[in-house]
Amino acid sequence: MVERLASLIIGQMEKEKLMEQRREEEYVYAFVTITEKWITVASVMGISFMFKQFIPEVLFLMFFLALRKRTGGYHAEKFWQCYLETLTTCVVIICICPTLVTHMSIIYVLLVCSIILIGVIGSVNHPNMAMDVLELAESKKAARCMVVLECMILFIAIIIELDKIYVCYMSAAIILCAI
Repeated sequence: MVERLASLIIGQMEKEKLMEQRREEEYVYAFVTITEKWITVASVMGISFMFKQFIPEVLFLMFFLALRKRTGGYHAEKFWQCYLETLTTCVVIICICPTLVTHMSIIYVLLVCSIILIGVIGSVNHPNMAMDVLELAESKKAARCMVVLECMILFIAIIIELDKIYVCYMSAAIILCAI
């Protein structure tokens, strides 16, 4: 559906001479990718709003998306698969974090293990990504830098005694990336 919409819009842009025909495929790909990301993020935000976990979920997404982009890993082959997996993960995180807040020691142990794992492995090259050696090396370096940055933010959040639910959601993002 998104691809058909993209083709129609890009086709119209071509007719109006707003783009070159030889770049049509690139424009369609970019439009589809951006649209699918916005659909997913909007859906996650809608679910978090329904569960009254909007701010914690925003923090989760900020941490998760920043780190996930760099750690690589599993990628679904089709958008609908990715979409359903993302929404399911969102609901699981929303349901599990309020319970885990009372057991922050479990979160901290999992967090330390996850940080070490990301530090050692850095990034994973899933076949659907097909990074070359240089891309993988850069991705590993970026993942390690991002996990250090996120750890510093979490450390400051703990020191200033930020609400534990926020710390739990941010920690869950790092743990999920490590998994």
